Amino acid sequence: MPHDLEIKEGRASMLYLEEPPWQALGARVESAATVQEALRAAGDDWDVAKEPLFIANAGKDGFVQTGRFAVIRTDTRAVLGHVSGQYRPSANREVFRFLDELVGGGKAVFHTVGVLWGGERVWVLVQLSDGWEVTTGDWVSGFLLVTTSHDATEAPRIRFTPVREACMNTLVPADAQAGFNARELHSGNVSWGFKNAAELLGMACKVFGKTREAYQVLASRQVSREEMGAYFLDVIPDGECKHRNTRTQNTRANLEHLYHWGHGSEFARGTAWGIYNSVTEYLEHCRLARSSAGRRLWSNWFSSGEDINQRALSKALELAKV
Repeated sequence: MPHDLEIKEGRASMLYLEEPPWQALGARVESAATVQEALRAAGDDWDVAKEPLFIANAGKDGFVQTGRFAVIRTDTRAVLGHVSGQYRPSANREVFRFLDELVGGGKAVFHTVGVLWGGERVWVLVQLSDGWEVTTGDWVSGFLLVTTSHDATEAPRIRFTPVREACMNTLVPADAQAGFNARELHSGNVSWGFKNAAELLGMACKVFGKTREAYQVLASRQVSREEMGAYFLDVIPDGECKHRNTRTQNTRANLEHLYHWGHGSEFARGTAWGIYNSVTEYLEHCRLARSSAGRRLWSNWFSSGEDINQRALSKALELAKV
């Protein structure tokens, strides 16, 4: 499974609309009206359960309960994680159910739904109805990324996620804290930090409004070649061992190439918006190129790739004095 997507009966457990990701794996649908419809179309509408773990009773017959439990998928019996007795697993449909109000009210559409690592991680990405132009013809769309973990390592999360349409690169919002975890970690009922869809949309409007203004300032800030070089060195610095810095130097050369010739560079070349987007394109398409698509995706969303993305935006905003 080099891409880390689950494959069942020859098909990836993923739904997508419009352009197919990951070599057109998964099911393309025209629309999905509810979370359950989307999960079923993706092959992800399964339940989870908690079962006790036992060890062999040394020197005696039988087994002894350990006090620990396994989280399992009830359809495949795959073990997704090991948890304590207090842990209460939540099915995918329960975690994502709040999206029904957004989609049913015409405020969002399902974009992709998928499973990684056999069910340890599940995501739903919904696109909000309104996008904005950073410069003429250069559009950014606002998404909500909702994820959950069945291996007990993370609470369900919501992230406000901008995506640049010219290259479909994942950006980060101007507010580094944009997004939140569920208030209760698998206590039987997932409790989010908002009351209804209107309140969630209000949060999104504030986050994306601030982000739109910041991106437009970046697009208006011209940068010199010297500033570009200093920026790339700030984002991808050399290590302490100078003789081992060939890789970072090559990365910065790659960033400069993407700045001049990357997807959407015609909208942004010569600006702080352009140097920031060279980093996002590198993260999306070049970094971890030999790794699985699942690892690259998760890194860009929640791990080292996200850290670099956030640093790149922060340095660009410092340059533009936002």
